[in-house]
Amino acid sequence: MGEYKGSKIKVKLRCNKDHEYNVIPSNFKTGKRCPKCSNRCPIQAKEMFIKLLNQEGYELIGEYKNAMTKVKIKCNKGHEYKVKPNNFKSGQRCSVCSNKCPIQAKEQFIHLLNQEGYELIGEYKGVMIKVKIRCSEGHEYKVKPNSFKNDQRCPKCSGNCPIQAKEQFMGLLKKEKYKLIGEYKGVMTKVKIRCPEGHLWEVTPNNFKINYRRCPHCAGSTGQRLLQEMLLEYNFGKVIYNDREILDGLELDIYYPELNIAIEYQGNYWHTLPENIVRDKRKKKLCKEKGIELIEVWDDDFLNNPDKITKKLWYKITY
Repeated sequence: MGEYKGSKIKVKLRCNKDHEYNVIPSNFKTGKRCPKCSNRCPIQAKEMFIKLLNQEGYELIGEYKNAMTKVKIKCNKGHEYKVKPNNFKSGQRCSVCSNKCPIQAKEQFIHLLNQEGYELIGEYKGVMIKVKIRCSEGHEYKVKPNSFKNDQRCPKCSGNCPIQAKEQFMGLLKKEKYKLIGEYKGVMTKVKIRCPEGHLWEVTPNNFKINYRRCPHCAGSTGQRLLQEMLLEYNFGKVIYNDREILDGLELDIYYPELNIAIEYQGNYWHTLPENIVRDKRKKKLCKEKGIELIEVWDDDFLNNPDKITKKLWYKITY
C-alpha cells in the first residue's frame, strides 16, 4: 500500500484480513505480522487484560495506558498494588496473597532472628540486601535476609567449632557436586577441590562458603546461575534461559520475551577470545535488528558486588 523506502523505514501494508498497519520491512522478514491478527492490538490487549482481571475477581483502579506500563489494581482480597498488564497476563499476582510482600518478608526475617536469639542491628532494606545482625554470642556481621533464611549463620560461631565447620563445608561440596581432593586443615587454609566439570583448583573453605568463590574455569556459568537466582526475586515475568532459536543459533543467556530484553553474562576470559568477540558483535547486530535490548553483565563486576549489579539491572529493566 505504502511506498517502500528502505529495509529500516516503516511502510504501510494490508494483511489478508484487510487490517492496515505500519511495519519495518526487516522486522516483517523476521516474523513481525499484523498486530490485530496476533492479538497485539492495543485495544485488544486492554480488553484481554480487563477480562482476565474480572475472571479472577480483580479490579482496575488506576488508568490503563498500555501493556508495559504499571497500573494500579485491587485483588479479590482488597489489596491494592501496581503491576504491568503483561506481567499480570504471565501470572504475576498480588504480592501480599502470594507471600512476596516486602512487609511480610521483613516480619518473617525478624521473627526468625528472634527465634534463634539473633538481633537486627542495621537497617533492613530488602531480602537481597545485606544487613548487620548480632548472633547469640554477640558477634556482629552482615548477611542477606534470604541467605539467613537458607541457614547461613554467624561465620565466627561456625568457624569456632572446627568439626562443625568442616561438616558444613563438606555438606556444601556434596550439595554442589564438588569433591575434596586435598587435606582439610581449617576454614582459612586453602584446600584442593574438584568441580563437577573435573577442574582442580585451591580455595579456602571460608571463601567457598561465605564469599561464593567457585571454580575459576567455570566462573561464567557459576555467576550466571547466581544471577538467574537473584533476578527471580524481582519476577519480571516470563523468562527463557540459554535460548538458541531467536538469534538463529546464537545463545541468549537470559531473555524476557514480554519485555524484549536479554541479559548476556560475559566471562572475562572466554569473551575476550578473538572468535568470541566476532560472535558477540554478530549477536549485538541481530538483537538490534530484532528490537531486543541486550544488556551485558561482566563476570568480575558481578561476583565482586552481586547486589549492586542486580539492583542496577532491576532499575534498568523497570524504568
